[in-house]
Amino acid sequence: MDTVFVCNFNPPANASQSISANLNATRSFETGKWTIISQPLNGSGSFANDTQPSTSFTYAQSGLYQLQWAITNDVNCPSTKDTVFLSIVDQPQIKQELTATAINVCAGNPVTISVPANQVVGSIKKWQFKRPYTNTIWQDTVVTNPTITFNNVQDTFSIRLVVIATNQIHCSGDTAFKEIKINVAPPSLPGISTGEDTVCQGSNSGTICFNWKYRFSNMAVIDQWYQLYQYFRKCSSKLYLYKPYCNHLV
Repeated sequence: MDTVFVCNFNPPANASQSISANLNATRSFETGKWTIISQPLNGSGSFANDTQPSTSFTYAQSGLYQLQWAITNDVNCPSTKDTVFLSIVDQPQIKQELTATAINVCAGNPVTISVPANQVVGSIKKWQFKRPYTNTIWQDTVVTNPTITFNNVQDTFSIRLVVIATNQIHCSGDTAFKEIKINVAPPSLPGISTGEDTVCQGSNSGTICFNWKYRFSNMAVIDQWYQLYQYFRKCSSKLYLYKPYCNHLV
């Protein structure tokens, strides 16, 4: 009885295996034949030539195939049999990109990264991260689920999923990776107005400046400042709006 392990099964790659048995050519009264004793559901196993001791066996599914080579004769001697187990191990795969609750996150908030379990072929070994993302060394987590959550994120980081073969004794070198980058921005800082004056009720003119600091690709949320700016804009044509590195006369 022999067991043959085939790693990195990914149809149509690695979808056939050479097998061999013994048959004494000098004993012309003996014949041999391969048969399938058991196979996975939808395995569709078949022999290139089931009467030859050395042949190839093709299959369509991963799993365990039990094959038998039997020698019979026409002189009423007992037949002899040999069993071969063919263990087909899937190539580790992550068939879908990782997804996150948000790619752009404000510092202090949580973010969850996941992949559908049915899109993973093999076993999830771990999640890893690089914080900040410019680091060259991945740090391990103990999470082996298809979902991981990071709380109170503070800076931009990368995270990846590591998937390995289900049989680590014979297919330990087979690994798949998938990576995603989460952009983390510090909170926007409040704006300030500069200059002060006292005016009488009614129509007036003058200059007022709004100054705010913003980060993360100039995407600060300034709704309240903008509403105030629009209000003063109706009253005066001499209104200045100031942004870092950019002055606008409105």
